[in-house]
Amino acid sequence: MLNKYETMKTTITLRWNLLYAMLLFNMISFGQYFDETYYLHNYSAEHFELRGVAQTGNGEYGAVVRRTAWGSGTLPYYTANFKIDANGDTLFTKATSDFYAGPWRVAHDNVNSRIITTKSHGLVAYDYNMDTVWTQTVSTTTVINNSVLALNNQYVLSGYEYATLPHAPYFAKFDLNGNELFYKEFNFESYHQQGVDVTENQQIPGGVVLLVNAPADFKLYATDTNGDTTWTKAYDKSIYGSPKRIINETSGGYLVLSQLGLNAVVSSIDALGAVNWSKIVAQNIWNTVDITEKDNHLYVLNEGAANNGNNQLAAAMCLSKSNNTGDTLWVKTYQSSTAGRYPAQILPSIYNDGVVIAGNDSVQPFGTTGIGVWRPFITAMDSSGTVDTCNGLEVTIHPTVTEDTLTAIISGGTQPYAPQYM
Repeated sequence: MLNKYETMKTTITLRWNLLYAMLLFNMISFGQYFDETYYLHNYSAEHFELRGVAQTGNGEYGAVVRRTAWGSGTLPYYTANFKIDANGDTLFTKATSDFYAGPWRVAHDNVNSRIITTKSHGLVAYDYNMDTVWTQTVSTTTVINNSVLALNNQYVLSGYEYATLPHAPYFAKFDLNGNELFYKEFNFESYHQQGVDVTENQQIPGGVVLLVNAPADFKLYATDTNGDTTWTKAYDKSIYGSPKRIINETSGGYLVLSQLGLNAVVSSIDALGAVNWSKIVAQNIWNTVDITEKDNHLYVLNEGAANNGNNQLAAAMCLSKSNNTGDTLWVKTYQSSTAGRYPAQILPSIYNDGVVIAGNDSVQPFGTTGIGVWRPFITAMDSSGTVDTCNGLEVTIHPTVTEDTLTAIISGGTQPYAPQYM
């Protein structure tokens, strides 16, 4: 039996070990809030476009970036993938010869520890070390890729076929090794249609729902595991806007993000295509970009414009938060003090209570016009939209410009790319 001293010593040791374990768990499980811009090379003529970011565990992020020549056009295309830690600091950068084009999004297969992105007419798979696992080309090469999805040990590539008229939406399925399982094309309309995005069928696991843009409406095509259509629905764009993204709703239906004029619109649609509600969540935005759902709230990411305080107009990042019925709780606009900011992707953080935003900064001096040289940024913020900057760009919050000002820019044929004088 333990004496009184030994019992006390054992209790203190156990309590200390428990406290240490809790601290270690918090360090491992919860990432930091940061805002960083990544200068991957010193050549001012090189243009680095972030295509997407994935949360790879242990507080780390893997980013897929394409380098292009800007200006002279003499530098080759290649990828400059990199990985960062929970503080936003770069762990390593890797260049490959993979060439790809398509959306500023990636699919994250956390079951098989892979990051999937599009290339010209196909897919590229990377492991968590950002090394290429395989590349694959779709059987029909006259396609434009707009979205990629990781689904039940399979990958789905979607977009539209452009060689024949009218344009027809398509999607193709691939297995874990990149082998194409089938290619499906929806060419039964007499007008152009474009596949915009894709998500999993809530009623048929392994099936998909394709978001399609048409001249007067947007459509949802629901399919089974073999790609055969189970139902289709059309939605008037004059009411619901032009479609941008579709994600699964935790309640069992779908959330469609669209743009109606200068407004970002979210529509909740049930599992059979009926509209539950449709609401404006942000106004006076240049372009609505992405949507995610976290902790029963909706976050919508937009491109906007803001006055930096010196009577100069610059591209900015606009974020809105709504409840699960689309009622807006707040809208915040974030503007870099030294660059135009173009958001591309938003993710629900797996490390803390907030969200992760990724995109590109247009690095160019104030007072100049046109697009600057792009550098990737990644921002991790809490659920209130607060960012604690570390070593990167300072992020300031300013009111968005008025509708009249933004309309004047659009009607004049320009965009708030790099900072411009108002």
